[in-house]
Amino acid sequence: MSFKDFQKASSRLTIRDAGFLVLAAVIVTLVLAGLAVGNYYLANVLPDGGEFYLLRIGGRSFLFDRIEPYSGVVPARVQDQVYGRAALSGDDAYILDIPFHLLIIFFPLALFPDVLIARAFWMAFSEIALAGYIYFSFRLLERQISIFFIILISIACFVSFYTYYAFFEGSLAILLGLAYIGILLSLQIRFDELAGALMVLSGFQWEVGGPFLLFIVLWVVWEKRWRVFFGAAMLAFILLVVSFFLYPGWVISFLRATWNSIQVGYGFSVHEILDQIWPAFGSTLGWILTAVLVVLLGYEWAGARGTDSHRFIWAICLTFAATPLLGFRVEMDQLLFLTLPVILIVVVSRERWRKFGNGAAIFLVLFYFGVPWLLYTQGAPQWIDLPDGEILFLFWPLFVFIGLYWVRWWTIRPPRTWLDQTGKVKQ
Repeated sequence: MSFKDFQKASSRLTIRDAGFLVLAAVIVTLVLAGLAVGNYYLANVLPDGGEFYLLRIGGRSFLFDRIEPYSGVVPARVQDQVYGRAALSGDDAYILDIPFHLLIIFFPLALFPDVLIARAFWMAFSEIALAGYIYFSFRLLERQISIFFIILISIACFVSFYTYYAFFEGSLAILLGLAYIGILLSLQIRFDELAGALMVLSGFQWEVGGPFLLFIVLWVVWEKRWRVFFGAAMLAFILLVVSFFLYPGWVISFLRATWNSIQVGYGFSVHEILDQIWPAFGSTLGWILTAVLVVLLGYEWAGARGTDSHRFIWAICLTFAATPLLGFRVEMDQLLFLTLPVILIVVVSRERWRKFGNGAAIFLVLFYFGVPWLLYTQGAPQWIDLPDGEILFLFWPLFVFIGLYWVRWWTIRPPRTWLDQTGKVKQ
């Protein structure tokens, strides 16, 4: 059926359509309930979950205790829940730094009377979001791939160390990753208003999403897709009106909390890692690296202007890989966003070679998803004079960045070589 035929179709909901929607709703409800029951037992035994507690306690403090969510009371309660004490040096202080107009979206977590039930549903919701992230990543890439590799890569993504870390922490990174994929897919199918709305909903954690959203804004301007901004403006206006109605003075408190979060400095920074390796000139080298990456991203962004979707998606993946290396302070769970670039590297590498493409893809899956677990369980080799956490932080951004440039030519310029064209003719 063509798009025109679809437009001519009757908009009336038939009995069959209604039955399908009801069945789908029942299935989703049963899946969510089943996950919640299983996750309830996990919630009893798993520690941490600090980001989940931050959202829940922040919401309950505002709704039920009438306490400012950006005050010091909320971090103190979360620290007591996670650590059983006040945070020490090197611990996450769990300072709430989500703008209030987006924080209200997570208020339903505060309505659960039992904290374990609330965390179980949050874990189930995160698992469904992760499944959606992986599914839409395959859709976004528009590549031919066998069912075997779809299953293999999907399992690898689910059991990835960085997925485990995000899930363990109750991180928002999974939902943000799904929102980022939704923006790209909405632009691809020209649902511009939806893309704009998702940009508004994902407008936090700028240390990892800022470069991506900046590139999207520039690309929208280049392509004159103004409906993206209309969709963003409409949702932003509604959320801001509601937020100022509920809490008129939230902006100053939010900015103060954000500044305090920056001052605490939890997470990993490439500048600090380089300073540890080379105390004499590591800081200077870090700023040089930042400048080089900014110029490189600017070049690749400009190259993606007016081209096909393959180069645009490759530039997006490069942006995800380069962002943790720019010097921003990034937490381990936020590296989950690099799952899309890893999938692209594996899929394109498999397509490239007819004889040993499957073997290369399997090797890359084992490398990108297996090595982090080896580093986590066995530790890094002794000759690497860095803590294991910093090595785990550097592993994906560095090798994903290298891998993307390895597959760059094959991704954005098919057919790539004269030999490829000859082989195609012989077929």
